[in-house]
Amino acid sequence: MLYTPEKNNIWLATSSYQPLANQNQAVRHLLKKLLQKLQINDQLCEKEFPYRLEKTGYFVCFSHSGNTCAVIICKSHSVGIDIENRNVSWKIVQRYYHQHEIEQLSQLKSDKRQLISNQLWQIKECFIKINQNNLMAGMKQDFSKIISILLENNQQNQFTINITNILQIENINYIFINNLQKIVAVY
Repeated sequence: MLYTPEKNNIWLATSSYQPLANQNQAVRHLLKKLLQKLQINDQLCEKEFPYRLEKTGYFVCFSHSGNTCAVIICKSHSVGIDIENRNVSWKIVQRYYHQHEIEQLSQLKSDKRQLISNQLWQIKECFIKINQNNLMAGMKQDFSKIISILLENNQQNQFTINITNILQIENINYIFINNLQKIVAVY
């Protein structure tokens, strides 16, 4: 289990599981392990979205792809996490992304375009989870302002972007990206 210590009241954990295992059980087992590690005696309330812990009210978000699952917990506000092991096709990008993003992405070499397209997909998925949007509304959101920042930082295996003054979204200040594990978290 990879565990990221508290930063801004955020905890993140990832784990591998057997491909035939139930993904819902895997992410809930990971949450249980993370809560034990943090010495938090609480359990998930699954009555509504976003998920929260029953006693503390902390916000919880899950993701899974392939045989990897992840959980993120935040004390103060809704957060999003996404793992994606498959590439987003250019056809999907052209169908779902904002026109400004498509224009910028079309100018990149194919390997960079693929990497940034994948990361944008994950960022959009995180915001869909945070805002409880439907797919179309979430995917059409314009994140073209951060494409150049993603390009600048992608030579690192792991990085965090402060988006406070770029996107100006209430309660959301950071995008965390781990390129090795293909994890994106928004908090």
